[in-house]
Amino acid sequence: MLRHDDRPPNRFHALELWGFDKATNQFVAMVTDSGGAIRMFTSPGWMEDRLVWTGDTLVPDKRASQHFVFEKKGAREFAVTFEVSANDRGWKPIDVLTCTR
Repeated sequence: MLRHDDRPPNRFHALELWGFDKATNQFVAMVTDSGGAIRMFTSPGWMEDRLVWTGDTLVPDKRASQHFVFEKKGAREFAVTFEVSANDRGWKPIDVLTCTR
């Protein structure tokens, strides 16, 4: 389970549930957020220092392929990039978060 809670004054909140589908041999994730979106993603898992989730919203009139890219930047840092591809025109970065401990 992963929670994303923006700090004020921002108001975005999301809850992600991650699992593994043995039938397809891939990771699966469901994301629901404070904007009312419900999205489903799949991933083959970590490849070197990147974990890429690819999916889409479950709302038909708002479909656009989406990526969440988790990238290890070092022992104490990683980045999460959210990207969208509308009409298969390539990936456009929307947001990048850098996380440190």
